[in-house]
Amino acid sequence: MVASEHSASVEGTVLTSSPAKGRQVCRPRPNVGFTLLELLIVIGVFGILATIGFLSLTRLNRQLTLEAAANELSQDFGRARSNALSTGANWRVRLTGPRSYVVEQEEDGEWVRRRGADYPTRISFTDPTFTGDDSDVIAQFDSRGFAQFQPSVLVVVLGEGERELTVTPAMTGTARVR
Repeated sequence: MVASEHSASVEGTVLTSSPAKGRQVCRPRPNVGFTLLELLIVIGVFGILATIGFLSLTRLNRQLTLEAAANELSQDFGRARSNALSTGANWRVRLTGPRSYVVEQEEDGEWVRRRGADYPTRISFTDPTFTGDDSDVIAQFDSRGFAQFQPSVLVVVLGEGERELTVTPAMTGTARVR
């Protein structure tokens, strides 16, 4: 605005007078901000994106929990064999429930619990199934590190309803997770 111009504001319009021309010009004031409809649309889009992200994270969390459980069991097979070799005693992995197992060491003819694992309710052993008797020993390692599996070919399946992972131990104490 030039120094010789005068301006006044009247509800949404700017009145400008110019002494050179002697007349007033009405210019509408530009709208500043967003309408309520625009804000609601943006909030709705953010809500939809947040819901999609939350569902994806939930699915990823379930998958990672199942993979962590399978890897933990796989590592416990290796630890049991390693401990059998280093201590000169028998070690075994035994199911204690449909969602739990223990790693035990034999001392003076009795089995002593050394480690246990309990899984959340959505993760369980589907094969072999927990029976509640001595047949729940799924792997035993003697003092030389040799393994005995029950059944002879052991495949432990951890399931979460929609997805299953298979833990296949080997004679060397390693286990493959698929």
